[in-house]
Amino acid sequence: MLYYTFYQKNPASHYIYVDLKIEGITTSQLKIHLPVWRPGRYELGHFAKHIKKLEARDVQGNTLQCSKYSPSSWTISTAQCTEVYLSYSYYAAEYNAGACYANAEILYINPVHCCYWAEGFETKAHFLQFKIPEHFKIATALPLQADNWYKAETYDELADAPVICGLHLQQFSYTVQSTRFFIHFSGPCSPDWIKIKAHFEAFTQAQIQFWGSIPVDAFHFLVLLLPFKFYHGVEHLKSTVLALGPAHQLNDSLYDDFLGVASHELFHVWNIKTLRPESLLPYNFLNAQYSDCGAVYEGFTTYYGDKLLYASGVFNWIQFKTCMEERLQKHVHNYGRFNLSLAETSIDTWLDGYVPGVPYRKTSIYDEGSIMAFMLDSTIYFNTNGRFTLADVLRYAYQSKARTQGYVLQDLADWIQQACAIDLRQALHDWLYTAFDFQNVVVQQWARFGVALCFMPSPQHSESRYGFGLSDSTVNRVAPYSPAWHAGLFNNTQIISVNNHKAELNVQALIEQQSENNQHICLQVLQEYTERTCTLQVKPQTARYYPIPVLNIINQTLFDQHQYFFKH
Repeated sequence: MLYYTFYQKNPASHYIYVDLKIEGITTSQLKIHLPVWRPGRYELGHFAKHIKKLEARDVQGNTLQCSKYSPSSWTISTAQCTEVYLSYSYYAAEYNAGACYANAEILYINPVHCCYWAEGFETKAHFLQFKIPEHFKIATALPLQADNWYKAETYDELADAPVICGLHLQQFSYTVQSTRFFIHFSGPCSPDWIKIKAHFEAFTQAQIQFWGSIPVDAFHFLVLLLPFKFYHGVEHLKSTVLALGPAHQLNDSLYDDFLGVASHELFHVWNIKTLRPESLLPYNFLNAQYSDCGAVYEGFTTYYGDKLLYASGVFNWIQFKTCMEERLQKHVHNYGRFNLSLAETSIDTWLDGYVPGVPYRKTSIYDEGSIMAFMLDSTIYFNTNGRFTLADVLRYAYQSKARTQGYVLQDLADWIQQACAIDLRQALHDWLYTAFDFQNVVVQQWARFGVALCFMPSPQHSESRYGFGLSDSTVNRVAPYSPAWHAGLFNNTQIISVNNHKAELNVQALIEQQSENNQHICLQVLQEYTERTCTLQVKPQTARYYPIPVLNIINQTLFDQHQYFFKH
């Protein structure tokens, strides 16, 4: 068994200190490892880079040889000891939903980042304890034992169980279908619990009904409320961490984001934590595990995280359509949709899935995956005269052998055939395996519900007329073959002047002013430490770049006739 003790010496340093006791050793060599990635973020993280001074000793305190043989693996010469004691520190200064953070007010860990595992002990019990100030509270899904140790039955369970120890922790709970749900708020806040409880009960009920059952007895929402603008969530089987900010806006402008990320992460209990691709069964924490199924485990989750908020009555039509418009806007603004398929994008999360990457290269398993889910959902609905939806397909998969044996992307067509008796192989091939522009087909599909999908000009003249976006005075995107593209603008170009008017404060306003009654503007720019002049020429009837999608009900009767689709 393994026993981890966590404590701090100087909270301001961000270092967490760990003492680890490994007992029951029967070999002369013990191999230990630290994960190189974490489930939920499909890229290499190499968490060993945060480790400082790993030491090994026997029960008498004698130093044991500890040799590193790869960036995240060590061999310990046990000298026939049955117990080994490790000590090390971990630099915890990443305040997000998937990492570790420590200061005077919080000790927050994701064990997958900072807990070594020992070969041969993966299925043994792992215990944690925390030496923290008396006024701190603890939030985690791990069960507390009588002796103040938290217990994980295996290393996999430990790696999947984040822990928050903090000064500002508030706990609330609710029950749906005999399952207890806890919401832990970390950070100074005054949650509107009556409203939160009603909304969480509603979407939780909708999700359990969607799948038919829930594979856990209890579930914990661990909510990190931050003082700055932030939005992040990470899924686990028995819990989730939600990181949101600014905290003081929780009950106001941040509230829809709070509901959205909570619904999304809860849906992951089924879709990825239980129903999982074959290539991710079991998790291999020492190597990348590539999967082309990201549209299923992230795209479908994004879609249903929003749709079930609407189906449960938590979101109204305006809130739901706003979510759909946001996904569509990201799609039509992303020229990578012409260059990389969803299946390839899923594999490439390990390359550049969590950074902007090079221009025009890739799509998103979240955004394009969500749009593809809507297309699949509505296509099934109309092709079966409203008898089936994508929900029936996912329930079939969840109840089949895929739940225990994993699945491959090609199984999706078989699930549809088995659950709905229709063949969508060609559509799935186009949507998943080719670089596909969903814009026109989504317009047609929404029209079948009595909803018009229109594309309005961007209010930013730099975008709609000239094809480039700005962050302050710096170019952050350029549409291919636009006036900006032809003039030689590219990312990180700095605008110095517009028609000889110095660009000081509001560059957009200056561009709009100088564009009035003009078919071109002249920009003085700084590119790669060199000043140059760019002339952007707008031709009559030119294309409009970076349009804004807007969904409007134009046939209320038709829309009302199809409410079954939106409620399932």
